[in-house]
Amino acid sequence: MLEGANIRYARPSDATSIGEVYAETWQDTYPAALPINKLARLSKDALARQWFVRIKSAQGAYRTSDAVIVATTAQGRIVAFGDCGVNRRPQYRFASEVYTLYVLPDYQQFGLGTRILGALFDHLRNYKKNTVVVWALIDNPNRHFYSGLGGEIIGEYKTTHWGSAVTEVGYGWHNLKEWLSENDEALRIKR
Repeated sequence: MLEGANIRYARPSDATSIGEVYAETWQDTYPAALPINKLARLSKDALARQWFVRIKSAQGAYRTSDAVIVATTAQGRIVAFGDCGVNRRPQYRFASEVYTLYVLPDYQQFGLGTRILGALFDHLRNYKKNTVVVWALIDNPNRHFYSGLGGEIIGEYKTTHWGSAVTEVGYGWHNLKEWLSENDEALRIKR
């Protein structure tokens, strides 16, 4: 566990830091799976603008399950984040989806990913969502994290990223209420 780490809902002022985490984690994780020239040119400014809009949208979604959650160090630096909402692939019968979960390489293995995932699950349960799916690129060396937390492989999905054909693996949870009751209360987000 990272001493003094805090899990909280993102604020619009977090968008720049979230864009930086997004760019760094993609550049670290996917050099073998995606075009290196595209990864190198990820614009932190463009990502910050996208995340600003996403955070504002989630904040305005009072009746939906959308959320962006961050992990900060004791000093307030954002080192990880995730977001969730409704399932975007209805052919897979899950009520909700975790869209992203990224932890800076130097902050992996401290439990932050687990704490964010738990907070996202807790948020979804508060909106009466009891099933969730996460899609991870098959080339993501960290994707087994999800099966380690009880996610069952539910299928593969072929798509493209930046013109490259990729396969995503879906991990599903069929009972968030049960998962949350079996896991530490500390995983839940502080309100």
